[in-house]
Amino acid sequence: MRPDRIPLAVIASSRNWLLVALTAAAFLAAGRGARADAPPAPQADAADSATLLARFESEDRRLAAAHFATARSLYRRGDAEGALRQYQRAARSCPPLAEEAQREAVPLALSLSRPEEAVRYAIKLPSDAPHAHAVIDDPVLLRRLALMAAERREWRHAALLYRALSARFVDATPGSKPSADDQAGRLMLRIEWARAEYLSGDPAAATHAFEAPLAALRRPGGAGDRLGRALGAGLTATWQLIGVCALESGAHADAQYAFERLAEDPSEAPRAKFWLARTAEARGAPLAALDALAGAIDGAAGGLGLSPYELYGQLHRRLGGPQRELAALGRLAQRRPNDPLAQIVWGDALRRSDEADRAIAAYRSVVTPLVDSDPMTRLTQDRPANPLDDAALAEGADRLIETLASGGKAAELFELVARLAERTLSLDEHAAAIEKALAADGRDALRQRLIERLDRVAPPDWSDAQLTAARRLSASLERHDIASSCWQETCERLLPSNADVPADEEPTPEVRLALLPAAEAALEWGFDMLIAEQYEAAQRAFAWGESHRVWGASDSGPLQYQATALAMLGRTEEALVAARRASRQQPEVVEFAARPAWIFQHAGRHDEAIAEYQELVGRFANDRDAATRQTLKDSRLALSALLAQEGDYAAAAEELQRVLDEFPESPGASNDLAYLWSEAPADASRINGEGRGARLASALRLARAAVASRPSSAAYHDTLGWVLFRLGDQQAAIDELRRAVELADAEGDPDGVLHDHLGDALAQGGQDESARRAWRQAIELLEESDPEMAEAVRAKLP
Repeated sequence: MRPDRIPLAVIASSRNWLLVALTAAAFLAAGRGARADAPPAPQADAADSATLLARFESEDRRLAAAHFATARSLYRRGDAEGALRQYQRAARSCPPLAEEAQREAVPLALSLSRPEEAVRYAIKLPSDAPHAHAVIDDPVLLRRLALMAAERREWRHAALLYRALSARFVDATPGSKPSADDQAGRLMLRIEWARAEYLSGDPAAATHAFEAPLAALRRPGGAGDRLGRALGAGLTATWQLIGVCALESGAHADAQYAFERLAEDPSEAPRAKFWLARTAEARGAPLAALDALAGAIDGAAGGLGLSPYELYGQLHRRLGGPQRELAALGRLAQRRPNDPLAQIVWGDALRRSDEADRAIAAYRSVVTPLVDSDPMTRLTQDRPANPLDDAALAEGADRLIETLASGGKAAELFELVARLAERTLSLDEHAAAIEKALAADGRDALRQRLIERLDRVAPPDWSDAQLTAARRLSASLERHDIASSCWQETCERLLPSNADVPADEEPTPEVRLALLPAAEAALEWGFDMLIAEQYEAAQRAFAWGESHRVWGASDSGPLQYQATALAMLGRTEEALVAARRASRQQPEVVEFAARPAWIFQHAGRHDEAIAEYQELVGRFANDRDAATRQTLKDSRLALSALLAQEGDYAAAAEELQRVLDEFPESPGASNDLAYLWSEAPADASRINGEGRGARLASALRLARAAVASRPSSAAYHDTLGWVLFRLGDQQAAIDELRRAVELADAEGDPDGVLHDHLGDALAQGGQDESARRAWRQAIELLEESDPEMAEAVRAKLP
């Protein structure tokens, strides 16, 4: 992993996604695919769509065979990288050749130190298809790839690889009976497999994988004993995982057995009792569940938080309705006055019973002592030790915030947030609760009272904690002017007395250390304003930090964010200066190197953006860092969109091919390439299979894969509909294009292009009146955003 040398990394590294988010917004056209100014008519040289599709499939088979032959030739000549690319394209071009091409690609990718690509190509593409399976037969290689996938938390791939390993080798019974040690090794593989299945979201498959290990562990002696010794301290976690998988898949007897074994470890007994209670509940035995749950609550059930307490209430509700639940939780809270989790669940029950004032009191009984106490001195207080105090404070405070807001208690809400700020400083852990509480319907009066309070007091008159509270509340209320003023006051207060250093001198290490709090605050200020799309305020923050020299000469992060703010303000040349300074300071950071290209693209200077992107992908082509590969993927998608806009469709398609070579299941690249290959000029057949429009069969597969990956994407359904339209399958095209329109309209983002495409398909299908309605809707939507296209659509009307 490339070392991060950026000072203030705790702040900056956690916010790198901002650059990706802004870039993604600029790349919106790439996600939609290139659009023709005038939609082409469907192909008319085939009797029907099936015949036309068969013709394109035949062309794809020939192309795949050529890729395969080229790969073999390149490999013999020592060009392993070129050979890998050709195998990857053969796999994508023709399903019948795909598995053979993938089997060649996997070891080749490993030999080139590209383990991520090896894992991706080890599974029949697409990996989320119902019959996805591993294409590798070598057990050693399968295990290696499965471990790689698990290490990268690619659990779906890991599960499929372990599944293949088990089916082909672990469960195989050759002539000789395996030894006990060999059996134990095979059982360990099944445990690894079960874990991957569970983490990929399939507890039933995990329970199946656990069948053999569980059977062995039930039997004394032999492989079971060896397996237990091999697991060592991990046996406890294995019992819990077996039980959880069995419980979630309905195998209650196995769950009961596993949790009983878990309970044999005294340190795990409270946790085991909770799970035994869950199992009894699932079996329909609430009284038995309550008996087991008593031990879980008394033992604090470490790490389970509110779950045992909430289950306790649910069981009483099941036995006697809301009143029994309320009474039972009230008795529990009285018995355990120093248990914050019991008080929180009691408060929840009171809220559900519309007893808001009593709920507030219950939550305050948790929050007030924890806010008032110092985290260190709490350890010496004469009360039961509770390692969950911080979690209890977070839960109790968030509930109190919501309850106060729902009651319109503006003054108490402000006071609470300020008290929390005294303890937590940033309020980040309560940000979501504050945002939700203030955004809820029916709270206009609350919002107005808070704004009036914030407007009444100038930032210099707030305490530090009140400033923090005011910043957070004003941001949630979208009063970013107040938030920015509060940030500036905070930064001014954090400036040390010895911060005035002559401009021609570098601050000493002591001064630089003293400036660090102000540096972090100024970066937070600018970042918050960027997120809120308040670019003038963001630039003011960065200019303040620069003028007070709070950042060192090697602090590239602030320059990168400043470049973004300046670009969004249209100050392109200044943005480029800041971005290039950041990149010069840390030339090995691809995110910094990519910023100038994005700035040119945002400014509409496409030629310069294309040149920058091309230089970027060339410079970092051999950097295998995972984050770098993702940035290069996004850069190639942007480059492809720009090339398509400039009319260089073959080069645009090649960039998308490069993305799919490395990320074969990228839905964005699949969608865009499908669209490029479906929008054919009249002489598309002469582009030798690699340009625009010559590969409708491949376009159909790619478009279907994109929709399967993101079925809620209007753009992806539009692309699939357009490919079907080009193939002459009119009804299927109409269905997909209508779905695209419905999704976009439902998202509140109606798109004239989608209506235009639907109109074209309806007209081709003989539904003239419906087509005219779609075109009129398209014109209405396009008249302001794209008058030229609106006129082109209007020309279609009789």
